[in-house]
Amino acid sequence: MESHSKPTTGDASDLVLGYAYLSPFREHLVSYAPTVEQSLFVHPQYHSRSIGTGLLNAPFRLVDAGQVHHSCSVAGRDELGGPGISSGTRVRNIIAGVAVDPEGEQGGEALRRWYEKCLLVEVGRSHRVGFKRGNWEVFEIQVSIPQ
Repeated sequence: MESHSKPTTGDASDLVLGYAYLSPFREHLVSYAPTVEQSLFVHPQYHSRSIGTGLLNAPFRLVDAGQVHHSCSVAGRDELGGPGISSGTRVRNIIAGVAVDPEGEQGGEALRRWYEKCLLVEVGRSHRVGFKRGNWEVFEIQVSIPQ
């Protein structure tokens, strides 16, 4: 995946307040090239300070502007005999799996509503795939960029 900027945040004490990044989704399968997975973390002491919103929106703006492409191998060989590489598929879908925190605000539902406010739509729930504070439930969210 190619990106031209790497948003970060921090303060003078070098405490990591949060981070966000996009990674290929099932990168070994060419048919998933237009999709990336979003990872996001905000230090618990810095929740509700717009840090998460800023970190979430930075990669979204890059995707929306067409600046994120997923390079992937395709069947066949190039002129040097190596695997064929596409010039890059424009990313159009961002997904994330978020472990439900039963100790979070409103039993973890406040986080789901925050994502929905940021235009990510819940598209499903997975059970027994991600563990957080005694709970195994994960909600799957997605946003798609119009073509």
